[in-house]
Amino acid sequence: MELSSIKKYNFSSFKNIEFIDKGSFGTVFRANRNNKLFALKTFNNSKITLVVKELKMHKLVNNHKNILRFRGITEINTGTVYQINKYCLVLEYADGGTLNSYLSKHFNELKWNDKLNLALQLANALNHLHDNDIIHRDLHANNILIHKKTIKLADFGLSMSTKETSEDTNNVLRIIGIIPYIDPKHFIVENYKLSKESDVYSIGVLLWQISSGRKPFSDTDYDIMLSLAIVNGEREEITKDTPVEYSKLIEGCWKFEPDELINVRESGAEYRSVVERILFEVSTLKIYQELKNVKNYKVEFGILFMELLDMSKNYFLIKLLVIDDDLELSDKEINHVIICLEEYNVNL
Repeated sequence: MELSSIKKYNFSSFKNIEFIDKGSFGTVFRANRNNKLFALKTFNNSKITLVVKELKMHKLVNNHKNILRFRGITEINTGTVYQINKYCLVLEYADGGTLNSYLSKHFNELKWNDKLNLALQLANALNHLHDNDIIHRDLHANNILIHKKTIKLADFGLSMSTKETSEDTNNVLRIIGIIPYIDPKHFIVENYKLSKESDVYSIGVLLWQISSGRKPFSDTDYDIMLSLAIVNGEREEITKDTPVEYSKLIEGCWKFEPDELINVRESGAEYRSVVERILFEVSTLKIYQELKNVKNYKVEFGILFMELLDMSKNYFLIKLLVIDDDLELSDKEINHVIICLEEYNVNL
């Protein structure tokens, strides 16, 4: 890919540049350009090959709402005696910060619908990567950003095509802060090649974090002892209010042995379909409670059910209402509902 095909920004057009964060491979700044905020990412290693590598990944997956948008590049003159020029990525700015900081600030405000929507957006982002044969290889809560309550998957510095030969990512300084998110086989298999499965393992840990609001193993040092514990099967406990299917999804993502894996680890699409189903059922239960309240106000049930069927074909909800003794439906109301259901070929 030629740099000439990428939009170039004049670095002097960026104002009020402020430091945001520094990682193993680069540093991120916030900058204002024409009253619009951008993120600028510089690279610790100034080799142009690293810039081009990440550019390629961004270009492959840039057209998805749950992927941090790549806007272009800008060139910084470092001002050293050698006048080395440094390329910098110009990226969409995420106003909610990282998933870590977002959950820390807002977790108590989140309902299960909100958590499941975050999980679904993660599923969509992962599926988009895997559909394009891209493995992220560095999924953790500081590489998941939030912009206007929307997930933005970021940092493709370690990403690569499934067709590429894996490069060494066993940098102790890099992984020491993200041990819980790393596929356990990375710690025990020499030259282990991270895969789509590895991404889904990381997502499983992120799903747990979304459900609990806590960093994984937050009361434990991220060291070799934690790595060994995870290799030997240590996992975080599922929080008590977690929907059963969501719990199964988490556990299925972070299984260790191949014969224990559920199919969801093989495909981002399957993972997405599971989250969609859980979200549907949780949303349905919420509507269910609201309709029970409506019943208490003696609203005409025949009309209500017909409208509900016409609008959503939400048969799961209808069944819940019909079999709920607390509603004390009259025989006339029950018969009317059954007739409505039969018209739509729904079996109770």
